[in-house]
Amino acid sequence: MNLDTCTPGQRQIITTLNKPLMVSAGAGSGKTFTLTQRIAYALSEDTPDAQPVQSISQIMAITFTKKAAAELKSRIKRQLAGMGLVEEALKVDDAWISTIHGMCSRVLREHALELGIDPAFSVISETESKRYYEEAFDSVIKRIQESDDAALRGFVSSLDVYSQGPASPSIETWVRKITSRALALPEGFDAVVVPEVEGDPSALMRQMVELGETFISCLEGLPKPGKTDAKNHEATTKALEVANKYLLEYGGCTSFEDPNFEAARFVEAFFSFPKTSPKYHVKESDPTFFAEYRDAYAFAAGQVEAAFSARDVQALLRIARAVDEEYQCLKGAAGIDNVDLLRMAFHALTDHPEIADAYRTQFRIIMIDEFQDTDELQVALVRALAQPGLSNVCTVGDAQQSIYRFRGADVNVFFGYRESLEAECPEAQFVSLPDNFRSHADVLSFVDKVFSQPQVFGDRFLSLAPRGAVNNQEDPLFETRPRVSMALFDCKVGGPGLGAGRLACARRIAEHFAGLRDDTSNPASPSDMVLLLGNMSNVDVYAQALRDAGFECLVAGGSTFSDSLEVQLVASMVRLFSSCTDNEALYTVLSSPLFALGDDALLYLATGTSRQGHRFRRALSDGFAAWKDEKGLTGLTAEQEDQIDFAHICLNAAFDSIRRFGMAAGVRTLLRSSGWLIRLDSEQAQGQAIVGNLGKALRMLEDVEKLGLGLARTADRFESDLATLKLTPGTLSASSSNFVRIMTVHASKGLEFPHVALADLRLSGKAESLVAENIAASTYVALDSPMLRPVRKTIQGLHEFIEQGDEPSADIMQASTYQDLMLSLKGYVATQELSEARRLLYVALTRASKSLFIGVAHSGNKSFSYEGKGILDDLHEALQWEASATAPIQKLNYGGSAPMGFELTVLDTPAEQQERVVEEKKPFTIPAAPLPPAPYCQPYHASCEEVFSYSSIGDAAHQAPGPEEETESSLFDVDRGFFEENATALGTAFHRLAQRAIAQFDGSALKRPANEAVAAQVRAQGLTPSQEARLSAALDRWFASDVARSLVAKGAPQAEVPFMVCLGVASNAVYLEGEIDAVSFDGDGSAFLVDYKTGGSPDESAARVFGKHLLQAQCYALALMAQGSPRVTATFVRVEQESIVDASQPQTVEYAFTEEDREVLEQAVLSAYAQSLSA
Repeated sequence: MNLDTCTPGQRQIITTLNKPLMVSAGAGSGKTFTLTQRIAYALSEDTPDAQPVQSISQIMAITFTKKAAAELKSRIKRQLAGMGLVEEALKVDDAWISTIHGMCSRVLREHALELGIDPAFSVISETESKRYYEEAFDSVIKRIQESDDAALRGFVSSLDVYSQGPASPSIETWVRKITSRALALPEGFDAVVVPEVEGDPSALMRQMVELGETFISCLEGLPKPGKTDAKNHEATTKALEVANKYLLEYGGCTSFEDPNFEAARFVEAFFSFPKTSPKYHVKESDPTFFAEYRDAYAFAAGQVEAAFSARDVQALLRIARAVDEEYQCLKGAAGIDNVDLLRMAFHALTDHPEIADAYRTQFRIIMIDEFQDTDELQVALVRALAQPGLSNVCTVGDAQQSIYRFRGADVNVFFGYRESLEAECPEAQFVSLPDNFRSHADVLSFVDKVFSQPQVFGDRFLSLAPRGAVNNQEDPLFETRPRVSMALFDCKVGGPGLGAGRLACARRIAEHFAGLRDDTSNPASPSDMVLLLGNMSNVDVYAQALRDAGFECLVAGGSTFSDSLEVQLVASMVRLFSSCTDNEALYTVLSSPLFALGDDALLYLATGTSRQGHRFRRALSDGFAAWKDEKGLTGLTAEQEDQIDFAHICLNAAFDSIRRFGMAAGVRTLLRSSGWLIRLDSEQAQGQAIVGNLGKALRMLEDVEKLGLGLARTADRFESDLATLKLTPGTLSASSSNFVRIMTVHASKGLEFPHVALADLRLSGKAESLVAENIAASTYVALDSPMLRPVRKTIQGLHEFIEQGDEPSADIMQASTYQDLMLSLKGYVATQELSEARRLLYVALTRASKSLFIGVAHSGNKSFSYEGKGILDDLHEALQWEASATAPIQKLNYGGSAPMGFELTVLDTPAEQQERVVEEKKPFTIPAAPLPPAPYCQPYHASCEEVFSYSSIGDAAHQAPGPEEETESSLFDVDRGFFEENATALGTAFHRLAQRAIAQFDGSALKRPANEAVAAQVRAQGLTPSQEARLSAALDRWFASDVARSLVAKGAPQAEVPFMVCLGVASNAVYLEGEIDAVSFDGDGSAFLVDYKTGGSPDESAARVFGKHLLQAQCYALALMAQGSPRVTATFVRVEQESIVDASQPQTVEYAFTEEDREVLEQAVLSAYAQSLSA
């Protein structure tokens, strides 16, 4: 076999068949070619030093995806046929070349009878698995709620059981995460390290009392105490009162697991002590106690945090085990999921040595591709199949391209395997493939400059050598422009915000691509351009910028299929066809681009008229069903009546198709008869993308219909599949594909493109409430206890005073207490997340063959410091640009053939008005005939501006009010009766009296309105005697409160402050509106806002109250920050509820936000808004 065209590294891999082999294959290094040649060499050449390979059935090759397995099989077939090995080529389709799940399934089927399983077992789909798991979870939770286990029952009742959104913490999401981590280890749940609940709450409280008393003594001994000292003195005095009261009532409780332990009271008392800042009294002349106080407080708080976490983790583990057991029972022995395949195959090989021995004898060569994306269980499987000393095993991977941590892949398994190979197998060979046949030398030089840094990849970095043909071609396109460029948009506090920076970044990328396209010497085709995004959250911003620059663009990769508007529309059609009275689905269909019914038409359909002429609300479906009888008597315009008539005819035709041919036929009829498909045909790439998704959704629906479930269950199954399966967008073949592609970095892996732009990259990791990590052979779990959520910022501040080790993974395994383990585990996770972000950047950069453009928009600071900014800090350390607004254009040396271009844009001036791009509204022309062939219709573009308030999104975010707690009533509320108490009247009266007090503020203090004013409000609102008494008590409590004094201490307060804030950018902009009960401002513009709450229940825990009002606080803080407030303190005052600390004070919950939280706030509000739309 001729190996002359192979590199030395490739030749060594191909010919080494008798030793353990670990290959590090760099991006674009030709590894698939090498693996193909290795198999062909083993089958065609005499190898005296290795076991002879006589048939391809003696070779096992494991790939990461089915697509990769099919590609490898295809190449091997062609290679063997070309060498004359036709018989072996014909055996390839039956060879052991598959994913690891495919291999495990084959092992189990071949030995089903020996293993006691049904040979005809089915591998259940993700959708079926999800359904069984949800049923198991529901069953376990119900048993807990009905059980006598008070601790577990209390844990479940104190938290959200089900997730309220993608980033919403809940018992369900935590249980799933723990389960997935545990089952990725051979020992499963037995490998989970169960923490012990340690510490004595009463002893810890006494320790804080002693610290507080000494703290006050030191303060009183200061020669010149300042304002901060006075503030800390007051806070400590109050804290001592609360702590001593707790000890008086609960001092006998010596365990956090004691059934009588009052968690909420303890937390409020313990964390009422001031944490002080790191700079508080640190001079040499200051008493050393203050530093000792901080350290002691931080250590004690760590013990409390660890105890609460351990208690919750134990409960979660019990639930997770029970759910897994229930899940296994529900799906039965014949239903096997992907996790079962791995675990059952592993146990088949380890519990039945004769099966493993047979495979060891059979397989002369075992090859595993993409080895960097494995886990411990998969490695254990390989070891069980391998010959002694792993002499027949060849692993191929690139640690620099391990980007599937979110799916459970662990790059540390790759490194651990290498270390064990070095220790156990002296003959092992480690080969690198550093030759890159894809990218230009300038691209690879830039990659070297960034990733060879010690803090990035360091000694483990595999530098790539340019060997591609692109290096031998002259390209006039880059004679005057650099191949590598970067644009940084630094969004300062007080500026227009990160959204404006992202829009500017999108436009700059579009401008860059336009420059390549419009070059006169050698213009680049848009089809050679790709925009890679870290995530698809803001894809519309980038797509619109490209369209504005004259490009057609296509979202070609990323799990965006199910979330696309057209696929959600198909889901609504399916729901409507399964139940014609589904009003939400009917509204979606009628208002969609299918028919574009306006507000007047929809309002008419949802409103009926009695014989007496009275208007009343009716179901939309009732109005639509009555259309034939009411047509011509509506008061609508002729055009509006024609639109409803057209929709009525099209939907009737669709229902007729369903009766004759099935659900998918009905959807297809509706798409065609409405004329939408023809309108989309004129919209080029964007229209093609929508049609591609519609086609893919129809194929999914046809597959579900084949199961014969009936209309209702077909609709349920279709929606379940959309929610469960992570699918990429559908594609539509076209004769012209001259458009820019947009995809995620994950979707681009394994691909290459001439011109690449990057944006929205993840700078570092994100903090999560629950962390579960597999380290060595154990699973470690830590949880930010929800009980501590109200004091989380205090705890985070105290973390600054605790030193952490340099090697978190070693610290975890050596931790003597759960407190130490928690701190080390969080440090470990932060390190791993940053490493993943770096690898994502590496993968993105190495997709480019000719040119790179990096766009970054980030929230900057005054000093232009990039510390803590993850990969942005890495880029700055490597490139050393001048971080200054006075240097907007720079040329930076990085080792390429010419300096790279660098642009720094500082956005620090508040925008007078967010720029909005509004598309011109085009008429919706009704086709002359509703049935195919449908005539041409003008495209329809919606252009309404969305306005929403907190109250409109609060319900969707499940921020349900407590008993009698005031909230805005829904249009669809049922009238409770004239003689019942009006629950909102009391709140209205209180608000108006509080507003009156602020209007009459004289500069000294807020004064309770006179009795005459109170009596006037009682009459105006029609309060009952009991409500009048409640109002009087609430007024007394509010005007005597510390919060009321704090409100006026900040400055002159303002009442009922209205706001309207623009969120998002361009065509995605929406408006948040509302009114803030009361607000005052410090000298630097920092805001102190108050929101009054009547009603409520004294039984609600602090954690529940905190969660209940969090979204409203986020809305108000976002509004104030948009007006320039750098910090916002939001205090919600429950004026009818006494504080458990001081009965003379109302119960309060406080939130604090800074400008650094602004992006998170906007994301939270927009997420709740999105949920409200689908609710």
